Amino acid sequence: MHLSAVMHLATHALVFGASFAAAASIESLLHRANQTAVICSTLAKTFPGQIELPGSSNYTTETSSYWSFRDYLHPYCVWAPTKSTDLARGVKILADSNTHFAVRSGGHSPIAGTANIDEGVLIVTTGFDVMKVVPAPNPLGAQYFSMGAGKRWGQAYDFLVPQGLNIVGGRVWPVGSGALLGGGISYLGYKHGWASDNVLNFELVTGKGEVLQVNNKTYPDLFWALKGGSNNYGIVTRYDMKTYPQGKVFGGTIVYKPENTQDYLDAYQAWINPGGGAEDNNAAIMPNVNYSPLTKQSVATWVGIHNAPENNPRTFENFTKIPSTTSAVGVTTFDEIVNQSKGYGGTIARGNWFATAISFYNDTLNYQYKTFISTADALLAGLNVTIGWTSEPVTTSFLEASRQAGGDAMDLDPQRGSFHVVLCYAFWADENLDARMEDYLQTLIRNMDVGSKESGHYYPFIWLNNAGDTQHPFELYGYGKSLPRMKEVARRYDPRGVFQRLVPGFKLDGPMLP
Repeated sequence: MHLSAVMHLATHALVFGASFAAAASIESLLHRANQTAVICSTLAKTFPGQIELPGSSNYTTETSSYWSFRDYLHPYCVWAPTKSTDLARGVKILADSNTHFAVRSGGHSPIAGTANIDEGVLIVTTGFDVMKVVPAPNPLGAQYFSMGAGKRWGQAYDFLVPQGLNIVGGRVWPVGSGALLGGGISYLGYKHGWASDNVLNFELVTGKGEVLQVNNKTYPDLFWALKGGSNNYGIVTRYDMKTYPQGKVFGGTIVYKPENTQDYLDAYQAWINPGGGAEDNNAAIMPNVNYSPLTKQSVATWVGIHNAPENNPRTFENFTKIPSTTSAVGVTTFDEIVNQSKGYGGTIARGNWFATAISFYNDTLNYQYKTFISTADALLAGLNVTIGWTSEPVTTSFLEASRQAGGDAMDLDPQRGSFHVVLCYAFWADENLDARMEDYLQTLIRNMDVGSKESGHYYPFIWLNNAGDTQHPFELYGYGKSLPRMKEVARRYDPRGVFQRLVPGFKLDGPMLP
């Protein structure tokens, strides 16, 4: 809502006799709009050529560079800095004036307001576009890849893999680097853990207007908190990530026939059972099932990578032998498999997702699938919407690798065993369905949790990168032990609470700040 709109509301309130509380609220909006206008003007004078206002093509491009139409909001101005020092000066201006601002990296979330803002300032990381390999020896102790916060994972792999190198990063081409602040599940994770635990150094702009190089030697407490802590500590402008050798791999994408969904579930269950293949740390999968409440038809999709040039390795045989609609698997390059996910960046109209976690056991896939289908049939029968269920395996070797790499704020114990990160999502076009779809997703997660708790297989974790807008992922970090430490770190480096009060996203002190 821009200044002209606020003025219109104020006039309407005076003419039609709004209540004192409503008038006070409008006055507050008017004050905030005036303040933001002044701040945008100050930023434009301080950083010439970096500020975009409504009506410019760059403003339109940046405010529509989101996965979901629901995130097409209306910031008063868009700021695209190119230097961390400029960003630090600007953040201090915003903090000193209590101006609300949002930060966007990839914008790949269906939740409105996580990386955009109405009326405030939108900071985009587009200008932080460095990509370079820094060989050892160096102060970080290992060869690393420097990646600016404006880069997408597909761009990183296209740069690295032809050089025979790789990083532990995201699996979907268009997703941005901000996924690292929520942990990050990777195709290399079974050997190397969460993607965030393979970051050697974060370049961070704090709420005090400082630029810090954050690693396990300089600021070990902040380094720990950033690995899973989202945007609660500042704005990351560069990630320095450990590199690994990368040769050819086996893998690709398979879309199964609807009548073979149960075969897919059986293959997946066999894969996570002891001796079934999940213990192979060179293997990784990205599973998914879509369901149509209108046609009552489900379609399973599987993406897998085995990090060796062996055709159809034994670990994947149960998946590759199932009849399919399409199959694009074989010995190829890592980046080519990630390139198959470019289409995942297409814009959706409306959407949301929620997450939970369930331990491995001998009927877990059937339980999750049946709960998913029965809840959909009960609440969404006959609707032309897209819903999905994804059950991501996180193994004990994955968690052990994370701990060996130094640990993180999520602090999950390998001794508690392997588990699934369960993602339930929905996409729809009609805004009149918003409340109904939200109710469906929350009911589905509640049903998943009730059943898993009754059977003794509930796992107390919500993966931040898939958390729903009413969930509280930080409360479960370290099984409830991490949050006090995370808050202490935030107070130390952001004593004014800039990133708790002024920036949207999942906050340490409570629910998501819109």
